[in-house]
Amino acid sequence: MIGLIVLVALIVAGFLLFSRLRSSPTADRAARVARSRIDDVQETKARQPTVETLQPGDAVSFSDGSDAVVASVLECQEEVGERATSWRWSFLDDQKMLAAAAAGKALYDRSEIAHQGSELFQQLVAEAGQGGILKLFEQRVRAGTVGSNPLTFEHAGLTFQMRSTGTFTARASGKPLGEVWRDISPQAGDNVYFEAEAPTGERLLGVWTSHIVLLIGRPLGATDIDAIYPGTEASA
Repeated sequence: MIGLIVLVALIVAGFLLFSRLRSSPTADRAARVARSRIDDVQETKARQPTVETLQPGDAVSFSDGSDAVVASVLECQEEVGERATSWRWSFLDDQKMLAAAAAGKALYDRSEIAHQGSELFQQLVAEAGQGGILKLFEQRVRAGTVGSNPLTFEHAGLTFQMRSTGTFTARASGKPLGEVWRDISPQAGDNVYFEAEAPTGERLLGVWTSHIVLLIGRPLGATDIDAIYPGTEASA
């Protein structure tokens, strides 16, 4: 009988201790942490990256059989008056770059740097009166004549027609970026981009910070990418 009484007393004491622990701040914190970790795991498993949401560490499988991993990402924004436009440049470990914007996507597979003082650099940035491509284009845009008098120029054996130019800010993630890209300033006015297109469909993207980088690529087709897989860096 005494043994039974002791057993009952132990069970009651254990129940009371468990009830106190459940209602304690420590237990509440432990429960919140556990739920948070479960939510994180579920969010990671549920993440389905796209070209518009690529993060460093994501893997891209192309329809031509090649694969690449996202090394770095620039999330960019341009503000014109009250209107803000955003886009993303994702740098792959095979030296290519994926661009995703509201106007469309492109894959750039060639690049060249025009250093300050070089002939190509001067051709791009000279005054309009000296035939500088960027300032001459801006002059025609302001005058409203760029539609009737489009600006074209030769580069890499192709004829490009200027389409747009502007300034931007960017937030970088992933591995350190290379020349020109690493010199992007927090001030939008220090970062210039410009875009051009060839009659054969090639796209040209230029970015001017310290020097100018010119990238050539093509629009990204709906079937050019087979799959995109979330990476461990992006999930961390």
